[in-house]
Amino acid sequence: MQRRDFIRDLAVGAVALAAVPSVKWLSSPRLPAVGPEGWSGAAFAHLRGASFRVAGPDGPQRLTLDDVRHQRSQGIETASLRFRGATGRQLAEGSYDFVHPELGRLSVFVVPGTKSGHDCFYRATFNRFG
Repeated sequence: MQRRDFIRDLAVGAVALAAVPSVKWLSSPRLPAVGPEGWSGAAFAHLRGASFRVAGPDGPQRLTLDDVRHQRSQGIETASLRFRGATGRQLAEGSYDFVHPELGRLSVFVVPGTKSGHDCFYRATFNRFG
């Protein structure tokens, strides 16, 4: 995938997230940072260290939310999430269904990054207008 395709997919994803605030995981009452207007980076920061079940091509696997960076600037909120998983079953760049007990099921576009020992790291970035 080329950089321009990735940026286009990110923009489409951001518009989709902003346009569908009624999706169940966006309004979970257990996460105060996720309200009727949609998710916020603070909601993901609250889940640092949480485990997500990911439906990969070789079957389900677990990824841990390792790091969260978020900021708001000029009406755009950005959350950059880093997930950690096992190197033996590395996911390719693409969208996968992530399942979490509080958030429910969400589709996340991840990009594989560095490897360290038995761990492989992935990056996912969300942008929200408002």
